[in-house]
Amino acid sequence: RDFYESYVLYSFFQFLIEVLGGEESLVLMLKDKSPTRGAHIWGLGYCVKPWLMGQPVSRRMTYQQSQKDGMNGAPPPSPGRPVQRVVRWKSPFFLKCKFGVLQYVLLKFVSAILVMLLEMKGLYKEGDFTPR
Repeated sequence: RDFYESYVLYSFFQFLIEVLGGEESLVLMLKDKSPTRGAHIWGLGYCVKPWLMGQPVSRRMTYQQSQKDGMNGAPPPSPGRPVQRVVRWKSPFFLKCKFGVLQYVLLKFVSAILVMLLEMKGLYKEGDFTPR
């Protein structure tokens, strides 16, 4: 049962990501959210920093023009001007959620195997907390 529970949780998490358009579009959606969305309730804010919804990871600009530029009647770009600008984003909030789900799945799986082995040896019985 514990194996299935962790599998269902992971599957549901992946389902939510796909319904929201995949990881990249979800990260782009989160970057537009207000920074106050990552603020914690009173008291917890003293020990945990607010989670950032999205932040740029890298910016890459390409200054070289390829052979295809300038063909088909399109004017070639001016020298020194960027041809292509790519900004990659990451979401610390999304990464922490993903890490939390995967951590839960792994711990649930390992603890279920451990319980199964201990029950076979007679060292564990569910609901019985008497020391042996």
